[in-house]
Amino acid sequence: DSSILQITPPSRPMGLIVLPCDSQPSINGYKRIKLKWNHNTEPDMERTLSGEEGLYKRYKIYRSTALDMSYVPDDALAYSENYYDLIATVDINKNSDAAYTDEELISICNTEICTPPNYCIEYPVRYRVQAVDKYDDVSVLSDFVNTRGGSLEAGSGSRNASNETGESETELPLEYSLSQNYPNPFNPETNIRYDLPFGSLVTLKIYDILGKEVYTLINEYREAGRYITGFSGADLSSGIYYYTIRAGGFTQTKRMMLLK
Repeated sequence: DSSILQITPPSRPMGLIVLPCDSQPSINGYKRIKLKWNHNTEPDMERTLSGEEGLYKRYKIYRSTALDMSYVPDDALAYSENYYDLIATVDINKNSDAAYTDEELISICNTEICTPPNYCIEYPVRYRVQAVDKYDDVSVLSDFVNTRGGSLEAGSGSRNASNETGESETELPLEYSLSQNYPNPFNPETNIRYDLPFGSLVTLKIYDILGKEVYTLINEYREAGRYITGFSGADLSSGIYYYTIRAGGFTQTKRMMLLK
């Protein structure tokens, strides 16, 4: 009965795994963490998308990280989404595998890259997945899956953009984007990546949990490209902070946690 389906949230996704190293895709020269799980089978999970053929199923991907291997990622048995960062909402064709590749983190499988003169900071990562039906009702989160990320270090962070680098890639980004900082939580340094499809006046600001601006990282024109800038919270207190980018009419905010 469709009325019963409409008031019943989907079941939590099952079978979540991290694919082994030999099955992880490489993006920009680095292996990335890839997740896979079992599709939900409820009839009201299927939806159509404008301009797309076939039926799709929607999922939300959540991630929680810790500073290094001496910490455990934030989590909870109930309402665990309050302890994770929502990193993606994906629509997957029902005839394709239910899978997601986290392009923001470098997999620990990159052992050949984490050697001098480079080095990687290994840290734990947890993921959970949430199902979203066509009525936009959501499931409880799946069981978590554990893996490890490797933060490739290429210079020290600072509370200004002096260590900002433009990544050398042959293709320019197609859209504006702001990535989740890494590592997150951090102590005291982290990296923030953003993409510009066009040259733009860029501002990147840090705010505390009350919305008070605590620092301006960037406030100048940038050419189109992919950028990473460092941030140090050495003189800030532990807690939740937000960073907001404004560029060419694009605005986005993400949350980060300083853990000392």
